[in-house]
Amino acid sequence: MDELPPAQQAQKYLVESSFEPRRCSLWKVDPDALSVSFVLDLPSRGDTCFASALDAGEHEMTVYNYTSPLDAEDLDWFRAQGGPTIIYRTTLTLP
Repeated sequence: MDELPPAQQAQKYLVESSFEPRRCSLWKVDPDALSVSFVLDLPSRGDTCFASALDAGEHEMTVYNYTSPLDAEDLDWFRAQGGPTIIYRTTLTLP
């Protein structure tokens, strides 16, 4: 969308992404290399991603996340806004 000014690009991306399913993802940041890399998608559907993490010991994090029900239809974000949501807990083991 390079033909649009930055503000219009941002608005168009926001509107378009509202009609797509969303995921909550874990990313790795390497401050030395100044890089970011995808690690994994957390279990998530539709309206999602208000994750919080707590240290659960060596190499483990307990993650709580808000999402549309994991066993339901994978709705786009806009439709999922009006539906039920859950908060689940999972433990991640990190290398």
